[in-house]
Amino acid sequence: DLRASKTQLQQIEQAITQETQLRQEYAQLTQAVQTIRTALPSEDKMPTVLERLSDLARQAGVKIQSIVPQRTLPTLPTQTPSVPTIQSLEDLQKFQSGAGLPQATMGTADFHREVTIEIEALAGFHQLGEFLGRMETGMQPMQVRSLEIGASDKDSRRHQVRLQVVTYIATSKAEAVFADLASTEPEG
Repeated sequence: DLRASKTQLQQIEQAITQETQLRQEYAQLTQAVQTIRTALPSEDKMPTVLERLSDLARQAGVKIQSIVPQRTLPTLPTQTPSVPTIQSLEDLQKFQSGAGLPQATMGTADFHREVTIEIEALAGFHQLGEFLGRMETGMQPMQVRSLEIGASDKDSRRHQVRLQVVTYIATSKAEAVFADLASTEPEG
């Protein structure tokens, strides 16, 4: 029957068009996942993050004296604003045991953890400004939490700088999702 064949042909053409669109969307999503992976490194990539900060400081003329990541605590999901912020190890233990805190729902905190990095350095004002600008506009999200500037006993042209930088790392749950996405490619 000619009518049935035309209908079937239209369905096949529509399926081909949808397949092309799906492949394009898949390519865009794969690129987005790769961008997120770059911006949100796993915990085992922390030395690379510290090296990147050191390189940015060196490029800006800032002399780092020490750079130390602080012990991280998991952040609570953003979908539960009534849940208090974890501010101590005791709060974390309460949260993990479920005592006194409401059960958390899955949110963005399931996929990332905040890491504070303490940096002590020697820098002039211009070099410090250049370093902060490079750091905050880089691929990986970083933000200055605190900044202290004082006189340097060693160099009158530079200042003693102490800052806390906050960045984020992927949790094991995020890494599992990234791995699943990387292993699923469209057929054909």
